[in-house]
Parts: sequence; C-alpha cells; structure tokens
Amino acid sequence: MKEHGIGKKRSFGILSNSNAHWAVGLVIAISIGFGLVYLNDFGSSYNTQELPTSSESSVNHIRAVNYFKGPAEPAVVDAIWSSDQVFRVGMLNDGTDKSGFANYICQVLASDFDIRGGQVQVIDIAELANSERWERLGRSYCD
Repeated sequence: MKEHGIGKKRSFGILSNSNAHWAVGLVIAISIGFGLVYLNDFGSSYNTQELPTSSESSVNHIRAVNYFKGPAEPAVVDAIWSSDQVFRVGMLNDGTDKSGFANYICQVLASDFDIRGGQVQVIDIAELANSERWERLGRSYCD
C-alpha cells in the first residue's frame, strides 16, 4: 500500500517542486529577454531623424545615445531622441522617482556632449513593452 502522509512532496511529471521553480524562473527570464529585444527598437514609432540640422550637434546627439545605452550607465536599458529637444531614457521601475537621475542626465548632456536645453524623460521600459504606454518615472528640464 502507498503511503500518503502530510508533508510529502508529490512530483507531477518531469517538474518536481525545485524544477518547477527553475522553469518559472526560465519563463520569466525569456519573457524579459523578448521584451528587451522588442525594446531595443522602442523609439521606432517616433521619427528619430528629427535631429538638429547642424552636423556637429547631430553627432553629439548620437554620441549621447550611445553613451547612455552603453556600459557607462548600466541601469539604462535604452535611450532615444524623440525630437531634437526630448531625450527619453528607458529604465526598469523600482518604485522611486527618477527626476534626480533625469537631472543628472541633463548635466552629462551639457558637460560631455555640449547639448543644452530641452528635457530628459525617464520612462518605465517594462510598461512600454507590456502596454506600449510611455509611463514617465521622472523628468528634468535642462538649462
């Protein structure tokens, strides 16, 4: 006769309790991965060609995007210029206001890329992937 005591773990096919946790984690990781692939081009619905007419200024805008998307700012998932005056930076929402980070970005744009004026918007990159809504986590108007 089989024993069916309280506290005994039951296995359902190939997914034991520990394997089930691993499988759920894998599904979440794959979902995030697909979301990030989608988000890699999250500015495609906006005309990103609306950069300033000065070629030096355009180069600085491109350099700024590459800097913020690169290893120097690991918390930034993606960045685009949605117009010549609006720089959008995508980050994961950790529940904190990102206006201070947006202000920091304004300072870096001015000091490292000679870009002044306009505004920086920090948006929730996961919300954009899930609902295609631009949920702002913070904003700063640059001097």
